Amino acid sequence: RTLILCAIRQCHERDVRSQREFFHMSCVSLYFFYLNSYFMSSDHEIPSFSVLQLGNFLKDGLNNLFPQDFWIEGQISNFRIVPKSGHAYFDLIDPVSEQGSQPMGKFSVALWNSQRAEMNRTLQNKSELILANDINVKILAHLDFWPPGGRLQLIMRDLSLIHISE
Repeated sequence: RTLILCAIRQCHERDVRSQREFFHMSCVSLYFFYLNSYFMSSDHEIPSFSVLQLGNFLKDGLNNLFPQDFWIEGQISNFRIVPKSGHAYFDLIDPVSEQGSQPMGKFSVALWNSQRAEMNRTLQNKSELILANDINVKILAHLDFWPPGGRLQLIMRDLSLIHISE
């Protein structure tokens, strides 16, 4: 309760955008404070979840931590299109400097068919490229956890043409 009152007082001293960001970060901090106190308390038993409950818990937690789309840069790897749906899936990795070495970071990315077609048209009009392996990109994405597949993935929404290079 005291933490919330302090957060509200500090919000009054900031501009509107900072207030939203500060309030969001305060809510996230309170969320983790609650979880930490619950799980670390000796008064409670070790929690037990069903697979679905834990998946939904993770999905909700990620949506609270990352409520908006954000930009992320990397290199396309393992690009593939599912023929039946037309959706594209790939890994976004930190560019690898040496042939055959492991990337230092990697996220799975899903790109829905309707958006893929539009992005390819835009790419071809401006740079004569299409989405493919080994292209460095900056994408607008939303972080998502898909409980049925147990998969953490980025859902691609847009692409920055300024940052495309072969």
